[in-house]
Amino acid sequence: MPRTRATEVAPTEEVTLPERCASCSFTFSEATVSRREYVGHMTEVDGEEVALCRWCAAHNVGTCYECDERRLTSDMVYAYRDYGNDYATYCREHEHLFSECYNCGDYLANDDDGDPEPCSCQREDEDYYDGDDYGGWDFVPSTLKFHGSPSDKAYLGIEIEMECEGERQSEIAGRISGYGQSNWFAKHDGSLSCGVEMVSHPRSLDSWWDYYNDGTLPALCQELRGAGARSWNTSSAGIHIHISADAFTGGRHMLAFQYLVYRNEHSMTKFAGRSGSRWASFGDASAGAQHRKWIATYAKNWKSRQGYSCERYMAVNLQNARTVEIRMFRGSLNEERVMANLQLVHAAMTYTRDVTYADVKRGALNFDVFAYWMASRPEYRHASTLIQSRSIQNLDARS
Repeated sequence: MPRTRATEVAPTEEVTLPERCASCSFTFSEATVSRREYVGHMTEVDGEEVALCRWCAAHNVGTCYECDERRLTSDMVYAYRDYGNDYATYCREHEHLFSECYNCGDYLANDDDGDPEPCSCQREDEDYYDGDDYGGWDFVPSTLKFHGSPSDKAYLGIEIEMECEGERQSEIAGRISGYGQSNWFAKHDGSLSCGVEMVSHPRSLDSWWDYYNDGTLPALCQELRGAGARSWNTSSAGIHIHISADAFTGGRHMLAFQYLVYRNEHSMTKFAGRSGSRWASFGDASAGAQHRKWIATYAKNWKSRQGYSCERYMAVNLQNARTVEIRMFRGSLNEERVMANLQLVHAAMTYTRDVTYADVKRGALNFDVFAYWMASRPEYRHASTLIQSRSIQNLDARS
């Protein structure tokens, strides 16, 4: 951490003794003031007079590289550059200027193109994945590029599995990387016979709309289909969608989201294009009670995952640290269906955020009610169109 000069103000009769340091909460007393550990008023911190102890004034104040404002380091990010050989400090509101390294958690400064600088832990990845081939099943890039700035904290990432005709995995992976390694990466998947899994970097729903409307997503899907990749017409390929766990406001929200999915199995699987499989189970009748117990336990302890023991191959997988994964979708390289799947997940998260117990008793978690709510919102146009075209209604009606 860089050191920062601090101006000491000798205590006088006019100085009102603060209770504690604004940074470390060290409690001031008459004795500490007499030993000059109280540094007085730092007028340049957040534009306010802030009392700091001597140590915090020297160590816990920094200047933002972007706006030149002085802030407490707890409100700043140290973003590394050049494999960790250099760094810049930013206020946290300048989040478009830095990214988080997926492997080690360090923050990385973005370059002029908006892509993150290389991380010190990325050197190992360069030998593992060169962008023209594809990585192992557990490969993730050192840095994820987050596209957009969603006010609801909901980033969406998608994994599209596909089989490749004629063992052309390397060619397909090369075509994927041609659309930008800050947009997609490819890797092996053990559930495929001879295929590739295409994984996106996270995007807000608005960013996915931009990516679709500017023609990039349709062009990518068309190119992969033309190169012999198949996803829908296979028995092995699926689509998994991740949504940020931070988008959920608490256990009640998480509980309502899961019940919306699991209580509408027939409607959800018809929308998804496949019934519950070994890779995305809705649970059978004998396991239903235990599964409901797991859901309730997770909702109660959703931050820590404490007490949650359900397997990952469920329609809603809750075992990831930072995301909730919806695994029920059939594989597809049709850009309209890709958008519909992304919209359904985002809509389900948004819809269940404010659902109350009284709403549930009135049928708010019935699929028809949810679909009616979606139909009036243009951002979910593809999802609503798919529901109408496949006549997905009243499939999970309850007396």
